[in-house]
Amino acid sequence: MNIDLHIERLVIDGDVAPAEIPRIRRSLQRELTRLLRNGGLSRELRDGAALPSVRGGSIGHGADRGVAPLGSSLARAVYEGIGDRT
Repeated sequence: MNIDLHIERLVIDGDVAPAEIPRIRRSLQRELTRLLRNGGLSRELRDGAALPSVRGGSIGHGADRGVAPLGSSLARAVYEGIGDRT
């Protein structure tokens, strides 16, 4: 199964240096890929739905945790909106 996911815009409020954005992106992609491989998509999306937006989960992230964990937290929040909930 091929999945085409487009995140048009991701806004992170806080102190993130522009140089760290690629690390956040890589971490998000890696974790979201893992979650989708292990858990799959929601039935609605498996059946071919195209949605203009999806409500994801919330995250809590302390400044001392680093950018890679932030990317993973973001991926889990996205997965809450698109993942298999059965």
